[in-house]
Amino acid sequence: MNSTATGRRAQAEMVDARDEMFQYHKDLFPLDVADLLCLMVAAASMVVAAGGGIGGGGILVPLYMLFLQFRPKHAVALSNFTILGGALANVMLNAPKTDENGRSIIDWDIIVMMEPSTLAGTVIGSFASKYLSDFILMISLAAILGFLSFRTLEKGIKMYQREIEYDDGDNQVAPISQHDTLEEEAESEEDLCLDEEDHRESRNLMGGPGPLRTVGGGTPWNKVALLSFCFLGSVVLTVLKGSGRGSIIGVECGSASFWLLSWACIPWMLGFGVIFREMLISENEVKEQDGHDFEVNEIRWDSRTTIKYPMLCTLAGVFAGLFGVGGGIVKGPLMLEMGVEPRVAAATAATMILFTSSAASVSFQVFGLLEPSYGAACFMLGFTCTFFGQYVITVWMKAAKRQSPPVLSIGLVMTVSTFLVVVEILGKLSNQEIGELIVPTSLCSSSQ
Repeated sequence: MNSTATGRRAQAEMVDARDEMFQYHKDLFPLDVADLLCLMVAAASMVVAAGGGIGGGGILVPLYMLFLQFRPKHAVALSNFTILGGALANVMLNAPKTDENGRSIIDWDIIVMMEPSTLAGTVIGSFASKYLSDFILMISLAAILGFLSFRTLEKGIKMYQREIEYDDGDNQVAPISQHDTLEEEAESEEDLCLDEEDHRESRNLMGGPGPLRTVGGGTPWNKVALLSFCFLGSVVLTVLKGSGRGSIIGVECGSASFWLLSWACIPWMLGFGVIFREMLISENEVKEQDGHDFEVNEIRWDSRTTIKYPMLCTLAGVFAGLFGVGGGIVKGPLMLEMGVEPRVAAATAATMILFTSSAASVSFQVFGLLEPSYGAACFMLGFTCTFFGQYVITVWMKAAKRQSPPVLSIGLVMTVSTFLVVVEILGKLSNQEIGELIVPTSLCSSSQ
């Protein structure tokens, strides 16, 4: 009886704290001009982002800050909820799709290898987002977006140029470098090995012909079930720990129980990462024993790649928790660097975003950073616009026979995002002293 009463009091305190936190902002209805303008621009951004398998959070956060006048922490939470709606639409549309060999375009091996470490990074990022000042968050976001937008646009432009050469030629893919020609002329295995690294980069840039994945057909439901269990466990731990606004089981923020539940997520998720690592290494060894002929850009899950790529994805999770970007702006370019076909990279990144944005949204909800009425509206916006954008981009790609649009759309979204974040940073510098802008906030605060 006492535990029930404690839980109800905690829930009441959480509601009161949420109301206090958003006193500075208007209700969703009636909509004003800024609301309508922001929703239209956000809708267009989501349509473009849908083609690249990313959530579009990099542009949503500055939009929600500039047009809707939400504080950065609240804009990040709102962006995550928008991305969640878009990710759901992406997975619904991509799940039935297959490549020319009948395999799903969602690469679940990549997902199970990368997502546990991403979810662990999300926990760290959500704590950092609550603690760091809004100004520090914006500077970090601008730097990351600027670097990734340059790299991705450069890659997309090279792919587009390659496609133009293909259209103007004799339907043979024009080599993007001398190394492509060397491979065609090579007559021995030694020649191919010498050229492998340069050829890999060429194939990465333009998404060359030939199947990327040559083993495995349908959805590996055993891996999906394990990943889902990993995700659900992290959500339960996040909800139980609560925040400065209270906990459903009465855990006090800052107590030993709070920190135990908070950091228990990390070994829980990394433990599943170890399980998936052993599974993929074992499968790779079986392929080698069976004499499997690996494609030049086929991912080999060995003792090195199963450490390298998950570590990079931990950063994607941190970015998702920090900036409300879903992690796609890191995973999309990363998979292209790994040699994954752009269409597969987009579908796989979108599926990972569903897990990542769900975990981040739960954390933001627990911390009380999500405005509920705007959150519901933006969730539906993300779902609807992504659904429409996926259809439009797919139809266009089939008609134009091009693979560059997903890559270019990623770069376009990130470039616009970088500009908007820089505008917001300059605006804050002109109105406030730098000392005031870098003051951190308390993790247990219920009003920020």
